Parts: sequence; structure tokens; C-alpha cells
Amino acid sequence: MRAVASPTHNSLRGWARSSVIAIAVAMVFGLGCVSLYRAAYAPDHRSDFTVYTAAGDAARAGADLYKAQNPRGLSYVYPPPFAILMVPFSVLPVSLGALVWYALSGLLTFWSLRMCVAMVREERQFDGDTFWLAVLAAVLVLPWFIQGAAEGQATLLMSWLVVAALYWQTNHRPILGPTCLAGAILLKVFPAVLIAYFVWRQKWRFVAATLAMVAIGALGPPAMVFGWNKTLTYWQEWASVVAAPSLGNDQQHRDSPVNGQLLSPYKVRSQTLQAVCWRLTGARHAREIAATAAVVMLAVIGLVGWRSRPRSESLIVSAVLVWMILAAPLSEFHYLLVLLLPMMALVFVAAHESDRATRWLARAALAVFAVAGLLTVGFVPLQQIGLLCWAMIGLWGVLLTAVVRQARMRGSE
Repeated sequence: MRAVASPTHNSLRGWARSSVIAIAVAMVFGLGCVSLYRAAYAPDHRSDFTVYTAAGDAARAGADLYKAQNPRGLSYVYPPPFAILMVPFSVLPVSLGALVWYALSGLLTFWSLRMCVAMVREERQFDGDTFWLAVLAAVLVLPWFIQGAAEGQATLLMSWLVVAALYWQTNHRPILGPTCLAGAILLKVFPAVLIAYFVWRQKWRFVAATLAMVAIGALGPPAMVFGWNKTLTYWQEWASVVAAPSLGNDQQHRDSPVNGQLLSPYKVRSQTLQAVCWRLTGARHAREIAATAAVVMLAVIGLVGWRSRPRSESLIVSAVLVWMILAAPLSEFHYLLVLLLPMMALVFVAAHESDRATRWLARAALAVFAVAGLLTVGFVPLQQIGLLCWAMIGLWGVLLTAVVRQARMRGSE
């Protein structure tokens, strides 16, 4: 017989929820003030939003996008379509544009959270209260949201696009899902590895639609705004300034004009396999070590996921997302906002998995990641040795272990 909660218990739960919501509202307001100050009033212009609006100004003026810089001297490094998207923001006063950008980023992140809850809840056929599970998953990525929002980063938009692509693919939206994945690729490029995931899962229509949307988005709007010749020139310039050096050797990194801003593996906030290996080995065979580790991890995902059950798909795609961050040529802390879905999947496992060992394994992984995140933010030497990188490898391993244990449990039933 199901227990009935007492009025006092319900009142306490309601008070706790209200308190959490009030704290969240206050934090959102305070973070908005920080974001506005950094973009519009700080003397050192510590916001990437003004880099984006500088590119929007260049797009309107017909100037070279890759010569655009904000007052701090940071250069525009994104593909050409994003500069067009930022044109409306560039015509607004900086303060108003920064507020609108911050509000949009916050709303999209909240939407991402809801979609992650819906994906995991539906897959696991869970009909209980998800409020506190969602709160826990949000708290686990909160440091990276705070950093990204304060700096006006486009990563928040990219994270939403990735989550929306996965969500709408599972809900059979043949246009929305591919459009979102194409948008993520045209913004940050490295989400393109998710195309391989959908090929592996034999989602052929989704893959074809995504590739078509990438081609349309890469050439259509830029050609209408800049003309065909300038569009091709911009893509060539982006490839030579950003793409090729990011995949190149140490000398190519140093030769790039955006090395110090973006590409250098010695930037301690980069927690990819390649960057961490580079720092720990002094660049000796770092690329080969990182590439080998990434290939092995991908092979393990394929081996574990090949015969996985549909109920484990959120864990599989979560492992792919963790791998995507680790295998990227470069990253920043705010890229970890992409881990919202892995956090949500593990939170559900930690709270409601029938196998006790799997529950405790998930809880341990979440606790280790949370502690690693806090320590990394506070101590630069831990950034240097890649503590977050090793914590993400642990997450990846626990996600796949949960898939294996679920398969064994189902097989023994």
C-alpha cells in the first residue's frame, strides 16, 4: 500500500521547492548583472559577446570578419554564418544587446534542462517527481553555466542545439532535429562527430537531412549577405586561421594569430585529452597518445553499445557526449555544459536503478565529478594536470559500466 504524505511533509517539500526557485531567480538576476557589467561597462571588456557583435558590425559593413576584434583585442574565430546571426545584436546598444543575449542564453539552458529530463524520464518510463533530480543535474553543471553566461559565451547556444537535436530526433521531428545539429556544427564544428553516432545507429534520414542543412547553412545565408566569392574567401580564411592550426602541430598553433586566444594546448582551462597530454609530456608524442586513447574509447563505446537495449540509449549517447568533449582539439570550461544530459542520465540511475551496485557507482561518479570541478576552479595546478579530464574519463567509464550491468540484469530476469 502506497504511503500518503502528511500535510506537514507536503508543506516542507513546498517550502523547499520555493526556496530553491527563489535562490535560482536571485542567482539569475545577479549573474545577469555580472554579464552586463563585463560586456558593457568593465574597463577590460571581459566578454566574448562584444567579439560577436564586432563580427556583426563587420558583416554589415562588408569588412573582413576575421579582422574583427573587440576592444580587448579578442578576434572573431567562428564560422561565417554566426556573424550573420549576430547582426541584429550589433545594431543594439551594447548594454541592451548583452541583456537580450544573456536572457536568451538562460532561457535556452532552462529549455535544455527540461528536454534532458523528458528524454531520460520517457526512456526509463519513470512517473515520479523529477524536480529534485533536475535540480541536482543542474547544480552539477552550474559552474560551467556561470562561467559561460558571465562571459557571454555562444557555448550555451551550442549546448541547447545539441540537446535539441537529440531530443527532437527521439521525438521524430525530421526537420527540427537535423536543423539543430547542423546549427551546432556551424557554430562550434566539433559536434560534427555526432553525425557518426547517428550513422552508427542507422538514422540515415537524420544524417542526410543534417548534411543537407549544414551545406545550406554554410553557403546559403553567407552567399546572400556577402556574395559567393567573399563567402568562399571567408571559409578559406577560417580554415587557415582556426581549423587547420587546431588540428596541426605545435608550430602551426604558434603561427596562428589566435593561438594565445584559442588554440594553445598550454591554456590550462583546456581539459581535452590532447591538451592535457601536451602539458604533461611537454608535447612529446602528445597528439599520438591522445588520438590512440580517443580511438580506444570510441571502440569501447561501439562494443558496449552495439547490443545495448533501448532503455540504455541515454547512457550510450551520454558516453558519446563525454567522449566528444575529451576528443576535441581544444575546449574551455564552459564546454562542459554539454554534459547536462550525461549528468541527468546518471542522476536518474543513482536515484532509481534497481541494481544497488549500479546506483552507488553512479553516485560515486557524480560526487567525484562535482568535487573535481570545484577543486579545478580553485586551484590552477589541478587545471594544469587535467583533473577534470580524468574525472570525465571516469564519468565515461561509469556510463558504459551502467549499460553493461543493465544488460546483465535484463539477461538474468
